[in-house]
Amino acid sequence: GYTCYYYTQFYGDYLIHSIKYYQGTFTVMDGRLGQHVSQGCVRLPIDQAKWIYDNIPYGTTVVTYR
Repeated sequence: GYTCYYYTQFYGDYLIHSIKYYQGTFTVMDGRLGQHVSQGCVRLPIDQAKWIYDNIPYGTTVVTYR
């Protein structure tokens, strides 16, 4: 298992969230960013994921690019 913090759902099962941490800790399990390593989620550093979680209102349009 693993933990991702500050997840924000933006479409179906797709989320914006922090990088992966070992379950229940803040020890990085997988800190890769900018690579195709997830199943569609957007990974961010924890401080950026928290900012989105705290500041972006429900219903905000999210546009992604490949």
